[in-house]
Amino acid sequence: AALKSGPEATQEAALDSLFLLRQAWSTCPAEVGKAQAVSAAESIPILQYLIQSGPPRFQEKAELLLQCLPGTLLVTIKR
Repeated sequence: AALKSGPEATQEAALDSLFLLRQAWSTCPAEVGKAQAVSAAESIPILQYLIQSGPPRFQEKAELLLQCLPGTLLVTIKR
């Protein structure tokens, strides 16, 4: 909810929290990492929204997060 409708400072804090979770996945026990990954995956639609209409400084962070979250498929269209 903080990512979608919070003030910019709150959105930025939520993005930073997701980045910290992402970095910790490899060092956490498997069950903890899975739970964190599922929580982060729920933010996929909101991250897509931020890429399209969020402040420019959020777009790069949101794109990086989308590329590494479980449940995300990155497709590159060449033509």
